[in-house]
Amino acid sequence: MSSPSFLQSLYIFLLFIPLVTLHEVAHAWAAHWLGDDEAEDEGRLTLNPLSHIDIWGTLILPVLNFVLNHSLTPLGWGRPVPFTPDERQPRLQMVLFAVAGPLASLLIAVILTACRTLFLAPDSTWCNLLDTAAFISGFIGLSHLLIPIPPFDGWLLLGAFFRLPEELMNPGNVWWFVAFFVLLSFTPLLSAIGALTYYVLAHTEHLILFLK
Repeated sequence: MSSPSFLQSLYIFLLFIPLVTLHEVAHAWAAHWLGDDEAEDEGRLTLNPLSHIDIWGTLILPVLNFVLNHSLTPLGWGRPVPFTPDERQPRLQMVLFAVAGPLASLLIAVILTACRTLFLAPDSTWCNLLDTAAFISGFIGLSHLLIPIPPFDGWLLLGAFFRLPEELMNPGNVWWFVAFFVLLSFTPLLSAIGALTYYVLAHTEHLILFLK
């Protein structure tokens, strides 16, 4: 298999930015709905990508993934949304906050797949755009749900169900930077998440065609 070209990588990256923005906006609205105004005070209830870009997660990591792995896998994240759960229901609120972003990304992927299946001819030039955007959004949702290191949402879910050492809860801990580079080199995990994304979207299409 040939390595992806620079233009292919740029295409993926330009789609990744607005889709990861929607992911973070979902977190921000979840925080607002749960009664925490930190996200609103920081101006995160907006669709402006500049409010959600993280230097490492949105810019540097995707580039490193392409350079080190020659991969088009859209691994990355936006600037983490602040959230302090209510002391009366901290576990439930953290779970709801954590799953808001991944579920929004997966829903967007399903909607894009449905639009392509229902409204476009198979030979339409727009099919590739919608398929690629659906895959990126689905991959964002599943990777954030399944990878248990910060700032992925799987880490928030892990912290909601288990008591973790305080030093581990700090995303600035040097061990998390080591974990990032291990993750970058552990392509079977990323390939498995990519395969799961394709599986979900393919069965979504089959279900829509069955119900059509």
